Amino acid sequence: SFLRQTNRSLLLVTLCATTAMISKYRSACTKEFVKEILTNSLNVISPSDLHVSQLILELLTTIATINPGSMQLLDQAAIENLIALLQSPLVQGGVLYAFASFLQALAKCLNTDFLEVLRQSVSNAGTGMHKQCYHNFALCSAALVAIQESIAPKTATDLLANVKNPRMNDQLRLYSLLTLGEIGKTRDLSFINIDDILECFRSKTEDIKAAAPVCLGFVSAGNPNHFLPLVLSQIRSRSSQEYLLLCSLRESISTLSTSEAGVAKLQPFMDDVWDLLFKHCESKEEGTRNVVAECLGKLTLINPTQRLPILQDQLKSGASAAIARATIITAVRFTISDKPNSVDALLKATIGDFLNMLQDTDIVVRRVTLLLLNSVLHNKRSLIVERLQSILPLLYEETKIRHELIREVEMGPFKHTVDDGLDLRKAAFECMYTLLETCLGKLNIFEFLTYVEAGIQDHYDIKMLTHLMVIRLVELYPTALSQRLAIIVDTLRSTVMTKAKNNSVKQELEKLDELKRSALRCTMALCRMPESDKNPHLREFIMTVNAKEDLKAMLPDTQGKDQAPGERNGKHAPSSAAAAAKGTR
Repeated sequence: SFLRQTNRSLLLVTLCATTAMISKYRSACTKEFVKEILTNSLNVISPSDLHVSQLILELLTTIATINPGSMQLLDQAAIENLIALLQSPLVQGGVLYAFASFLQALAKCLNTDFLEVLRQSVSNAGTGMHKQCYHNFALCSAALVAIQESIAPKTATDLLANVKNPRMNDQLRLYSLLTLGEIGKTRDLSFINIDDILECFRSKTEDIKAAAPVCLGFVSAGNPNHFLPLVLSQIRSRSSQEYLLLCSLRESISTLSTSEAGVAKLQPFMDDVWDLLFKHCESKEEGTRNVVAECLGKLTLINPTQRLPILQDQLKSGASAAIARATIITAVRFTISDKPNSVDALLKATIGDFLNMLQDTDIVVRRVTLLLLNSVLHNKRSLIVERLQSILPLLYEETKIRHELIREVEMGPFKHTVDDGLDLRKAAFECMYTLLETCLGKLNIFEFLTYVEAGIQDHYDIKMLTHLMVIRLVELYPTALSQRLAIIVDTLRSTVMTKAKNNSVKQELEKLDELKRSALRCTMALCRMPESDKNPHLREFIMTVNAKEDLKAMLPDTQGKDQAPGERNGKHAPSSAAAAAKGTR
């Protein structure tokens, strides 16, 4: 009866307890008991609550394992409804693996060709299915093949034939490619011809073109001795497809690096792969360089004592081109994670050399160094907390507008201003926002506020971010903020009172409205500060807002949104427009 309750906490506990009970007391798993479970649980499975769905699937898997005959109670409609869950792009991670395990258990209980059922579901779904759902069906199909080893070669051959068949619709070709890759992850498919997969690199359908490298990478991970030399040879010879081929290499490295057995298989190719990646560090395409950096980062995590010093030496002496230095910095960023890792001790000793690239002459190098800094602050602040005082001046320097990076370009009869330093400043302000969350005690708050004030007067994206900083500072440092209130309020007033140009397009008008709402949310947050109603600048500004109907109409939209992400904990209810106005009279 607890399964019928609407109390979610009770439902979660009931599902866990039931799974544990029937695992311990198998005799309790009678047909009547299972019928009651199915009646009350199947209709609860939904993408809207994936945690509950995962627990139900785990319970059903346990039942199918202990009492296989009870699965006869599942009719065709119930099975189709369950499989329909895979058509939600939200189904990923734990719930997806729980579904695959349940499907394996179900296939052992029922005389049903579930591979064909999945294929038909993909076919019937048509073109409207989200591309993540194809990965869901592929993973579950591969799970079914895993429990029927004898059908693996024929299934792989049939899938490859579907991929090659020009008369097959794109949905089934995409499903076949991804399923072939999932099967190849864990078994040797050296009997297939990779030219058939490489042919998909030239597909006119973008989803198939994107799935082909994933398939090739997974298949290569299943037998690296056979496939990796072929992939490396293709990278060297097919410059026009180097991005897609490097994506295949990335998938292989990612798959193999998750286990000791996989690392052992990859080890003979490490030096060749490493050298090949460095040859592509200076690729003209940023996407290619990012894939190269990710591969270098993953290889560094496998053997940090050998690989990290090489990156450090290349940065100091070998990487003369700016884009090569940027690629190396990005590779280091891919070694940062929020979990303890063997590379951490080495990173703590060497991170200073990489962050010193904030002094590089190239703006691309400085931008990726800021991205590295932000990643470290988010995930491993202990790596830099001792160096923070030497890093902060370099960070603050990058928040400044550099007029030498602003240029005018002509587009027909019009002139357009381009700010090449904008992305650099955005990255710097993002680091500042992260500092508020992770290293608050290490900041000189008045110095910090100086740069926040400058950001409120900067570009649209930076204004939006600094508004969030001010809202956060209302909670953290209201006293310090109150001393700068006049400057901040005057800047917010300037934003709110900005008039749209006569020739503004719809997108520009929407951005301006959103910016005004952001400034008003910031203003409402300032009204919550102690004795804020005594500040003449803020009082006057609130009166001005309430006197203008268009601005006053925006105020209701700001309620409940005037806190930074993760801060809506109910400690301080936002002031209403009426309360704010009342405080000004």
